[in-house]
Amino acid sequence: MTEIRRLWNGALPPIPEGPLESLRALAGDELYEVCACFWLFRYLHGAEDEECTLMGDFCFGRFSKHMSDLDSVPLTDAFAEYLSRDTVLCRDWKDYCDFVRGLERII
Repeated sequence: MTEIRRLWNGALPPIPEGPLESLRALAGDELYEVCACFWLFRYLHGAEDEECTLMGDFCFGRFSKHMSDLDSVPLTDAFAEYLSRDTVLCRDWKDYCDFVRGLERII
């Protein structure tokens, strides 16, 4: 998140601190970075603005780096399944929180 915060600029909406703090409590230390980067990727892509899309792509890159560090095929599969459904159903914050709560059984 340090790199994301460093590059976040005034052309973007304010960093959603409230949801990120809630996510920290749900995901725990081991999964926070991966969950936060993934959520920011989806959040920014929902804005349909070029600057937001580019930053969302950067967030996805950070998500991928954190996933690589965790080296978990089941976790990768879970995020891939979530993304597949989210692109069709446009899931909301509550759905994402429910998804994150379920990740503890995977790790």
